This record gives sequence, structure tokens and C-alpha cells, in this order.
Amino acid sequence: SIFCERGLLIDPDNQRLMRLQIRNYLHPDIKFYGGAEELADKLIKLAPGEQENQLLRGRVAFEQGEWEVAVAWLEKAARAGRQLNTKEVKEAWKLLDLARARAREAKAALSMTERLEKRLKLTRQRMRELMKSKQAEASASDDEAAAQQQEGKTLAGADVVLYMTSWCQYCRKARQLLDELGVPYSKKDIEKDSSAMEELLRYAEESGVQVKGVPVVRVGSKLVLGYNPQRIRALVNEVR
Repeated sequence: SIFCERGLLIDPDNQRLMRLQIRNYLHPDIKFYGGAEELADKLIKLAPGEQENQLLRGRVAFEQGEWEVAVAWLEKAARAGRQLNTKEVKEAWKLLDLARARAREAKAALSMTERLEKRLKLTRQRMRELMKSKQAEASASDDEAAAQQQEGKTLAGADVVLYMTSWCQYCRKARQLLDELGVPYSKKDIEKDSSAMEELLRYAEESGVQVKGVPVVRVGSKLVLGYNPQRIRALVNEVR
């Protein structure tokens, strides 16, 4: 890597050195994706039709999780070398298959996220309508307020709850983090348990935030929207 850097200082447009340096940057022990992307973009500007340049640009996108970009460049690399049987061509086809699969998974997850967001919105509207209806019942208003106050006391403890879905990747990361922290917690699937969704939205309403997806971690009455390990750790440490 150091030798490549020195060589590129002397000959900044040396494509062979740039390719080698990109592979160095993508090594699991380095993972300098920003530098790899910068060099890959430069390679494309210098020789956009070069098969190995297309392959490396696609591989950089793949390593960064940019599946659609990866598919676009890897398709070009695979087609450009389809008459050949080099290791670069084989690498392009292999990565292309993986990138296509990841892109399909990402689209499926996005579709499920959009459906979940719609369900959350509908449930939120239904809860607000229900609250308005209850507030209109003057005869039961005092009893209802007392019940809500008691419920708030029960739910405002230092319990830890993970609101999740079965398909959410970041929900799995949140579970792993809570397991590592060794804190007792409960998991609630808001797709399968409508009461869990209503509970989550009630806390969100009280906190003045809007929930659009999962994971959401509740520590006592405080919510962490999305996967935020630093915030989760801080709140868990507060209640220990």
C-alpha cells in the first residue's frame, strides 16, 4: 500500500498502480472505502471501457452496500469480458450474482418497511380517533383519566423493551447489543402483536416523536428510534 502511494505520487495516472491500490484499500484489514472509491472513479474517467476498471468500480460499490450501483458496473464488466475466461471475468460474474441477490433483498425489505409505515400511520390515526371518542364521554372522563395515570405509572418503570419485526436486520443488531449488555429485556413484534404497536405509539405520542419504523428500544419511558448503540448503552447504564 505504501509503495503504491509513493508510485502514484510520481505517476498519478498509472492505472496498474491504481488497481493494485484499490485492492489494497478493499482488504478486510484495511477497508478504506473512501480512498478506493476515489481511485475507482478516477480509473473510470481515464478508461471507462476497460473491463478491470469497471470490475473494480463495481466491487467498491458492492463493499459499500450500494447494490444497484454495483449491479450496473458489474454487468458492464461481465459483458465486456464475456468472450474471455480470465479471473477478472469470473470475479465479475460471481460478484454480479451476489449484488443482484442483495439488491432484491434490499427492495423486499424496503417494501416491507413501507407497508409497516402505512400500518403505523393507520394505527396512529385509529388511536387518536379512539382518544377523541373517549374524551367526549363526559361521564367516564374522570375514571378514564385515573386509569391512564395508573397505566402511565406502570409503564414508566425501568423495563427494557425492543419493538421489532422478524425481517428487520437492524432489529437483530439491537438484539445482539442488548444480549451483550446483559440486560433483561422483552421483544415485541409490532407486526404480529397489535397491542405492542399501540403501546409503542402511545409512548411515542407521550414523547412527542413519530415512529416510522423499527427497531425502537424503550428503556423505561425513553425511546431510542432506530439502531443507535451509543444511546442504547447510555440509557441501559442509567437504569442499572
